[in-house]
Amino acid sequence: MNGLKQQYQDQLQKFLETGAEEVLYHVHNLSKICCERELTPEELVAMHFEIMNVVIKGIPFTRVLEAVDLSHVFLLEVMVSYSAYWRRRPDFDNENLNRWREAVFQLRSSLDYFRNRHKMILDTIPNGVVTINSEGVVTFTNKEFERNFNSGSEKSLVGENLIDAICGGKKKSPDGSYIFKSIETLETGRVFHEVEYEEPNGMIFLVSTSIVRDEMGNIKEVIASAKDITEKKRLEQILINNEKLAAIGTMAAGIVHEVRNPMFIVRGFLQLLQAEVDSTCGREYLDIALEEIDRANTVLSDFLSFAKPTSPRRTPVKLHSLINEICQMIEGEIALRNIKLEVVHSDNDPLIAIDKNQIKQALLNILKNAIEALESDGKIRLVVSQDKKTGAAMIIVEDNGRGMDEGTVTKIFEPFFTEKETGTGLGMPISYRIIKNHDGSIEIDSVTGRGTRVTICLPVISEGSTTEFVDTLACENVS
Repeated sequence: MNGLKQQYQDQLQKFLETGAEEVLYHVHNLSKICCERELTPEELVAMHFEIMNVVIKGIPFTRVLEAVDLSHVFLLEVMVSYSAYWRRRPDFDNENLNRWREAVFQLRSSLDYFRNRHKMILDTIPNGVVTINSEGVVTFTNKEFERNFNSGSEKSLVGENLIDAICGGKKKSPDGSYIFKSIETLETGRVFHEVEYEEPNGMIFLVSTSIVRDEMGNIKEVIASAKDITEKKRLEQILINNEKLAAIGTMAAGIVHEVRNPMFIVRGFLQLLQAEVDSTCGREYLDIALEEIDRANTVLSDFLSFAKPTSPRRTPVKLHSLINEICQMIEGEIALRNIKLEVVHSDNDPLIAIDKNQIKQALLNILKNAIEALESDGKIRLVVSQDKKTGAAMIIVEDNGRGMDEGTVTKIFEPFFTEKETGTGLGMPISYRIIKNHDGSIEIDSVTGRGTRVTICLPVISEGSTTEFVDTLACENVS
């Protein structure tokens, strides 16, 4: 029996590798041996699946369905030839014929089982998988790939040219970038293994490709898989930022204290010298020195605010009055730069529970960025409203300045990231932290050359809960 199994396996593997019909011409020898060994139809089918389970382990998973289909063609050829030998037996009757029919039905059921099981496995894995043939035509996709690149269509991409189907024939696309690794593999033979690839839309994938070759060594098929690691990278970045903050927090208080003390003394002596210096040139130098000391002090204050944030001491505040106060604070700056400020208030005036000074600081940082992004005669639009769905208070700051690209927007809240020559890279991270500490959210939309929009949402409290809210805060502060 072992010799028969080995011969059967050798013939089957040869057919699966080549798909050549010539191999099928020789299966009658196998059939004759099976008949001589008096194998029943059930035993023949069982032997086939036993051997197929061994053979299939060495086949790439994306070719399993094709291999299963071919294996059943092989088995049918064996069974047809075998039945011809069996019919010559004197004991062949209708009962034998029914057994052959049942074996064929079993064969069909097993094929459906293999197909459904294989598809279910590929559809449940979190990686997007696509295979293309040597012509660039899609031969297989799983659900994750279809979700990423074909979510707007009910028609499968199988049978379509990959470039035509995803990108309209163009080899550059804002949405389907990682799939071009499969095209690159097809064209160059270069294989990728877990290459990190960032899409223009901000999604990050680990991309791998592999090659299936024919008996001549030519590329028959390319398999590409991609794992979405966007969330993982985001969490890693948060962890890195937290580690930075931990290190900064340890150093911040000591550094600020040690640096501010001598700065305070130097500033005092410079102010005394201003009264003693008669020359205009000397006074200008002293003014510059004082300005630089004040600028250094501002940097230290930002540094300390970010590294050692304080918990918000919340009080009920009317949003309209807060915005009016902030607008008064920047009136001089926007007048000097000839910038137009448009403030739009909604009919209702949301009541928010905030640390007024902290929220002022956050909004001033955002408005300062908007002002610095504008040329003369620029415009800032400040919209105050309430979200109809969530009920949250909304503050929108829009400018028509130079805007930012997607890469800059994704890094805008990272500590020390700045594109300004004199910036500290702490203004927006401080604003982000303050708003998050108030259970709010902040989003940035920007287009290079067209401007930026910052949307801030803060939770609203009801008028009737004001007294209760203040009493609760008082109890918390006492404790």
